[in-house]
Amino acid sequence: MRELRSIKELEKYLLEQIELAMTCSNGLNDYLIKQTKNMVNELVYQSYKPKEYKRTYELRESIECIDMSRNNKSVYAQIGHNTNLIHANTPNQHYSLDPNAKGDVSDFIPDIVINNLSGFFKGIGNDGKYHDIGYGFWRVKKPYFEKTVEEQDRSKDYLDILVRALKSNGNDVRII
Repeated sequence: MRELRSIKELEKYLLEQIELAMTCSNGLNDYLIKQTKNMVNELVYQSYKPKEYKRTYELRESIECIDMSRNNKSVYAQIGHNTNLIHANTPNQHYSLDPNAKGDVSDFIPDIVINNLSGFFKGIGNDGKYHDIGYGFWRVKKPYFEKTVEEQDRSKDYLDILVRALKSNGNDVRII
């Protein structure tokens, strides 16, 4: 067992161990990424079946830990989208559907889906015909990051994952 000689050493050690527990295989980051992907399945992919395009599931699969940082008191992990993993596919997968505007909008797909920034538009479908896409289930905000945080705050399951990861790193930890 490591001998710590001050509160400052204890704080530093605990932060190091928490950071290890977050980043280890099957650690807290992996758990939170999985939970976020599950929320994308629920709020995005199960909400409607598109007719104008084929799903690639790249929105879900682009979720990863994009930043980790630590200061004197906390460890932070930012779970988000690696938009390099979201690709545009013609004629209309992640392209602007406005017939007067052409271009890849895949970098904006997370914001478009989460905040319903798509607007009302018409476009060319998989069948090559012009469609009035209009309004529908796809036109609802899908705040999957926010809902994942709310669910974790409610369930506290992440604490069990954190304790298990801390224990796997050789720490004797219990939630009291």
